[in-house]
Amino acid sequence: MLKSSLFAVLFLCLLVRDISAQNPHDIRCLKAFWDREDRSFKTGSKSFKYGKKEIVFYGTDHGIRNPRDSQFTGIEAQIRSFKPELILTENSGSVSSSKEETIKNSGETGLCWYLAGLKDIQISSWDLGQAALYYSLRKTYTSDQLLFLTLSNLSYQFSVNHYTSYEYYHDQLVSFLEQGGYPFKTEQKTLGYYQMLFRKHFNKEMVQQVSPEFSNQLMFIFKDPVLHGMRSSMQQLRDANLINRIRQELKTHDRIFIQAGAVHLQSLESIIPRLLKESVTSPKGRTIPELKKKDVLPEMTFVNSKVDSTLIHLRKQSKSNSRILILSDQDSTIKSKIAVFKPDLFLTEGSGLFGDGNRQFAIDKEIETEKWMPGWDLIYDQMFGKYTATEINYQVISYLLKRFDQIPPLDAYEKTYDHLTLSGFPFQPEYTNAAYYFSIQGGVINSDFLADLAKIKTKALLQKIEDKGKSYQKILVQVSPEMMILIKKNGLP
Repeated sequence: MLKSSLFAVLFLCLLVRDISAQNPHDIRCLKAFWDREDRSFKTGSKSFKYGKKEIVFYGTDHGIRNPRDSQFTGIEAQIRSFKPELILTENSGSVSSSKEETIKNSGETGLCWYLAGLKDIQISSWDLGQAALYYSLRKTYTSDQLLFLTLSNLSYQFSVNHYTSYEYYHDQLVSFLEQGGYPFKTEQKTLGYYQMLFRKHFNKEMVQQVSPEFSNQLMFIFKDPVLHGMRSSMQQLRDANLINRIRQELKTHDRIFIQAGAVHLQSLESIIPRLLKESVTSPKGRTIPELKKKDVLPEMTFVNSKVDSTLIHLRKQSKSNSRILILSDQDSTIKSKIAVFKPDLFLTEGSGLFGDGNRQFAIDKEIETEKWMPGWDLIYDQMFGKYTATEINYQVISYLLKRFDQIPPLDAYEKTYDHLTLSGFPFQPEYTNAAYYFSIQGGVINSDFLADLAKIKTKALLQKIEDKGKSYQKILVQVSPEMMILIKKNGLP
């Protein structure tokens, strides 16, 4: 028994090593908690304090959508009285024009993002991205097992949000997860594929209508021992990431408000006091990172460069002899490059609107695929401090609208809103309304803002290449023509 327990802890250490260096005691605590089947479920907040460092952690019930429920009044009261410098939430929340509509659409997470935009509070998601979570677990589970777990875990949302049909709900869920980076193979996106996995696992047909039978189905999904074991591994990874994020943010913030499901509060309750005690005070304030010489990877040199096809071919000078191919080209050309180059990893711009055309092709070829561009919530996070929330909202919307100058303005605004919402951008409530944006003569972009955005994107790309180059032999990177110009301009050797 002891040997198997030690093996399990070692296995989790291997899973989380790509996320951060974790304290072995933390890992044992997380595993012991999530492996239990008798976890209680109690919502509410708890405060933790050490010196001037303080965390308020609000454990929530994701199934509540009544704006008058005490969960939402409690969150609002806590944020108002605590006055946090930073809010960390489980995933990112979409913001609507009113508080009530926001709660109905995206629950407690949405409320946090609504209040942050209203009160000009820095906000970000603490959660792992879909791709990072998937590929960490993929070392142990099959693609179909992870698909079945992911869709089953979220099936409760069908009854909570009152979709017109399960098929419509499934299509919306797949679209949402895919925008978040989940690597669906083409055939895995259909409801029929999930029904097949459900039938194979439970030896029965799935219920697809809100009813007592559907509630029973949710219960045996929750209690299934195979899904429980997979869910335990997934939740341990997510909590390990939250621990790392708390440790990181305590270096620059004194007051942090955290929203997560109530069980996450229980799993971290004994760990947070030590994180506070260990934290050290760091200088406040944020600056947009400068591109220094070391950021342009001087250890990489050109092997071949064809300006006419915007192809940059790089070879890393190291014992591993990693090869990095960066290109911005037509889909057919890139597909041929994938076939010839045979990369271990395909990095896409991942914006969902542009620079992402061959993502599906790579996934279907079972090539590990991630985005290199930081989410709009992280871009917002780096901009916050130098620019106000209002300035960031205005400038980012104006920047993206320029990409849709061929379609009517209101349609362009709707596409921009949908894209930013799925990408985790913390909208201010008034900017969810196209009429408000156009009433203030939107469209003028600050040149300093554009320069700072370019720095963030370029640095993120180069850092991703450097980090992944340590573990992968052959990396293919797809960028937009705009990014290709920035890369060349910023001095790749």
